[in-house]
Amino acid sequence: LDRYQAYGCVQTALSPICDPSVPAGYDVITQTAGWAGIRVGFAAQVDVSEKLSFRGEAAYLPLVIMGGYDNHWLWPDINPFYTIGRGVGFQLEGAIDVVLSDQLSLGIGARYWQVMATGSTIFPGGVQPQETLSRHYGAFIELTYGLGQ
Repeated sequence: LDRYQAYGCVQTALSPICDPSVPAGYDVITQTAGWAGIRVGFAAQVDVSEKLSFRGEAAYLPLVIMGGYDNHWLWPDINPFYTIGRGVGFQLEGAIDVVLSDQLSLGIGARYWQVMATGSTIFPGGVQPQETLSRHYGAFIELTYGLGQ
């Protein structure tokens, strides 16, 4: 689930949307999107020694479904705007694993995934085409303890 918020509003065009301006501390828009998909990929592990290994995963998402909504808090009479779409994506992950003892191992790695969807946003006055792109990346540390080994 992705959730983004916009705070404050200063008018820069001719439309009266932010006239008067809204201070930066006020939540003016919240966007929420949920993603679901089918994942097809492979995983591999290379053991360098008894204590060190590298592992990786790569996956293609041939079908991704996105559903979400926007809340425009300055105009509650039009809330929410719903967005739907479908598309594709991919995921990548890599890690280094170190065996610390017979029962304990440590993994350090990174992940990246990207999904894209084309669809529509449903406004009170009609429907507009919408393209949505979401990228996530990060690092992780795993500590694994094996019982009964």
